[in-house]
Amino acid sequence: NGDMAFIADNAEGTGLFVMNSNGSDFRSIACDSASLFSFRYCSPSWSPTGDKIAYLSLDDYPPTTQWIILIDPETTETDTIAEFNVPPEAFNVLMGVSIWEQSLCWSPDRTKIAFTRLEGYNVSHICLVDIDTGEITQVTFEEDARDCFISWSK
Repeated sequence: NGDMAFIADNAEGTGLFVMNSNGSDFRSIACDSASLFSFRYCSPSWSPTGDKIAYLSLDDYPPTTQWIILIDPETTETDTIAEFNVPPEAFNVLMGVSIWEQSLCWSPDRTKIAFTRLEGYNVSHICLVDIDTGEITQVTFEEDARDCFISWSK
């Protein structure tokens, strides 16, 4: 449908926004009115069918929990499909560039989401979550690696 999803920090707060590719129909679909930039909305990704957006969300500072959430851009209804702990040693990573290396993407068949999971200071791995069951499977294992910026072929 040509819409874009993105994170913005503006007068409304920090949130997840969508708009048409020409900039029209700009609208907030999830927003945190806190004045400081929040990590509640990270790495939005449209489903292959365009009916859902998945994003990563971290709890308040200092973050201890991370979620993968699906949102319907039309109704703004959400569904948390996975929840996992952020290890305390990953805390310093969150305040640096690595939080922006958090990413996720949908499998072409829409049954799984690949995502970056923080495992420690400057250590992250790629995991898969099953959309229906919420089961998480780690798929990269190199010690002290920082795996990020996932893309799934069709």
